[in-house]
Order: sequence, then C-alpha cells, then structure tokens
Amino acid sequence: MTSNQQTPFPRLASATIIFLLLLLALCVFGSWMAAAMGLRVDSMLSGEALRWFFRQSLQTVGSWRGEILILLAIALGALRESGLTSSPGRHPHAWLASLLVLGMSLGLLAMGLFSEDAPLLSVSGRILPSPFLPGFAWTLTSAIVLACAVYGFVSRRFRSWQEGVSLCYVGIQHYAPWLIVWGLAEILYKTFRYVL
Repeated sequence: MTSNQQTPFPRLASATIIFLLLLLALCVFGSWMAAAMGLRVDSMLSGEALRWFFRQSLQTVGSWRGEILILLAIALGALRESGLTSSPGRHPHAWLASLLVLGMSLGLLAMGLFSEDAPLLSVSGRILPSPFLPGFAWTLTSAIVLACAVYGFVSRRFRSWQEGVSLCYVGIQHYAPWLIVWGLAEILYKTFRYVL
C-alpha cells in the first residue's frame, strides 16, 4: 500500500478555510452591529438565528450535494489507493477480475431495475420516482469500492483485510480539506441570504 499516511491540508485549502471562517465571523458580527444600529438586517446572534444556523450547518452536510461529494471522494480515493487507475496494464488478471466484479454488480442492479419483477421500480412500474433512486449513488460507489478491493487483493497490493477496508475512508481522508471548504462556502452563502 502506497498512500495510507495522513494527507496534510494543502496550502490553498488551508488559506481558503481561514478566509471563509473570517468572512463568516464578519457576517455574524456585522449583522449584529447593523441590527444594533437600527438597519433592517437580521442579527445572526439572536436566538432564532443561532438555531437556524446550527440547523443549516447539519442540513448542509446531510444534503444531496454533501452526499454526492462524500461518495465521490470515497470512489476517487478507492480508485487511487487500489492502484486500479495508475497501473492497469501491470496486472491484467487483477484488472479483469475487478472489471468482472464491477460488471456483475451493475448487472445485478440492471436486473433489479429491468427484469420482469423489477423489485427496484416504484409501484407504478417506473424508475422515476422510485424508492431506489436516492440510494443509486451509494450503490454505484459500493460497486466501485468492491471492484477496487478485488483489484488490490488479486494484484497483491493489499496484504491484509484492513487495507481493503481502508478503501472506504481513504478518499474522505485525502479530500477532507476540500469537503470542509465546500461546507463552509455553502454555510456562508446561506448565512448571507439569511442576514439580507
């Protein structure tokens, strides 16, 4: 395994995080000062605004954008850590095995959507709206991580099951600075809209 170390924050991400935190603090205290001066601005230090802020912070992470970004980080990290994208020609058997696993996963998914019984379709028999649709990104990410794990074990890049399990979190670990930047930027945007 090549990159299981902690990834330090890139300088650009660190500077961006500090800048966004300063803007957020300026927005919070600026709205308080403006409200104290009698301007028609909602203060972010009122009880209602603080409750709104904490609720929005949690909803930002749990939103569909947050879910997609986290799953994308997981998939990209698994691809990077397994070595599937960096050296597919070096281990043709491992590459073929991972393609087979990915094909089987997507085939099972297609059977669930397009077979005669189609258990993943809605009651009306259509894909949209379907109870399966919100879980599609999770299912696709799981298939990619599973294919990467197969590649890592068949190519003998992974020596223990812990290295295979690390595929689930190494992408989040690597892309965490940018996930934090995204979360702060979205919270700052929502705060500006609330204040004004």
